[in-house]
Amino acid sequence: ITPIYLDGGEFSMAHLNNTVYVSRLTTDKIAYSPGESVEVRGAVFLTNVTLDVIEKNGGSITGYPKTIVLTDNEFTDSFSILPQGYYEIIAYDSTYQYLNAKREIRII
Repeated sequence: ITPIYLDGGEFSMAHLNNTVYVSRLTTDKIAYSPGESVEVRGAVFLTNVTLDVIEKNGGSITGYPKTIVLTDNEFTDSFSILPQGYYEIIAYDSTYQYLNAKREIRII
């Protein structure tokens, strides 16, 4: 499996068992105010997803990484971040970790 990130990392493609999968990770916007809710959606994963939210200059935020059970190969999640800065949201398939997608957001 070789992931290929497209469109700033919001999508990734992986070839697995003669099938190409395009995983997607989106947020409702890319810039937020401190404490505002971040809405995350992911699609085209095969098993459960591990979701992580990482501060660019540190580690994961409280409560992450966490496992999310898929519904029809999709998931939703939300969280609030207080400190300003840049964060990377990463979702990867719990079984096929190369099937993943990333999204960067900013708290201003």
